[in-house]
Amino acid sequence: MEHTGRSVLLEKKIYIIGCGPGSAEYLTTLAIQTVQGCQVVIGPEKLISLFKSLPQNVIYTQKDVATTLKQIEDYCEDFSVGVLVSGDPGCFSLSRLIIEKFGIGRCTVIPGISSVQLALSKLGLAWTDAKVLSVHGRNPDDIICQIKDSPLVVVLLGSGIDWFEPILTSLTQQKKVYLMQNLGLTGEKISMLKHGKDCFQAISPSSLMVMVDNQG
Repeated sequence: MEHTGRSVLLEKKIYIIGCGPGSAEYLTTLAIQTVQGCQVVIGPEKLISLFKSLPQNVIYTQKDVATTLKQIEDYCEDFSVGVLVSGDPGCFSLSRLIIEKFGIGRCTVIPGISSVQLALSKLGLAWTDAKVLSVHGRNPDDIICQIKDSPLVVVLLGSGIDWFEPILTSLTQQKKVYLMQNLGLTGEKISMLKHGKDCFQAISPSSLMVMVDNQG
């Protein structure tokens, strides 16, 4: 590592940096130090805005994964590149695709606080016992089959939960069902789903459900 006047300049690798739920108070010290040491930072605007100190080269990403991977490829040969991801890189993250493309030898993963950890800590539950699922790019019917057979389930949500309505009434006889929105952010909201009509509300893009057996 090369020392500069302000921070430590990192070696030319790809640093996959977990940024937590999206508020500065949940950034780790290591995440902040790594961003300061990178020559290029790539990520969505909402995550980049969390950092007070940034390198000269900042690349804003959109939702297109192929474009993001190409942006990383364009810079990683000549620069240390920090890639910002929400939550923890190990939880339904772009991290997997980056490592598959570039190899773990060229990557360093900086853990962050995941929304799963945050949600279960607020409910006083151990996240090591949870089955974690995501509806992004998946058939909701597959999710429903796994929900029924697990005592503790966390589902990372998309744009709505109307798909959940057919099983909610029967499920609440066995489980408590929590809808958790904007965890760690302004407008944080935790509510319980009890009736079918509860599934037809507008939800935040930063939402998840937690289902736990009634004895839990």
